Amino acid sequence: MWNYECTTYTSGDPTYTSPHIVGMYGEKGNTGDKGDKGDKGDTGANGSNGAPGYSTASINLYQRKDGSAPSAPTGVTYTFSTGTVANIPTGWY
Repeated sequence: MWNYECTTYTSGDPTYTSPHIVGMYGEKGNTGDKGDKGDKGDTGANGSNGAPGYSTASINLYQRKDGSAPSAPTGVTYTFSTGTVANIPTGWY
């Protein structure tokens, strides 16, 4: 690729530079070395709070009994902060 400049003065007289090569195409070379890692960007703003979650836990209690089915246990509590189950009736595991 060749390039030259034409400068036109206020008098209307043009001046031309000599044509010169500004680029050329040849065979593709090998891939260069990986560049340095760029600077870390700024930390983004915090997102908005999500919707409240549900405080539920599935607890399986078992009782072995011959004959009719036992009545469901009542008063059983689960404490999320400690992960403990309390008030399990006698005979339930």
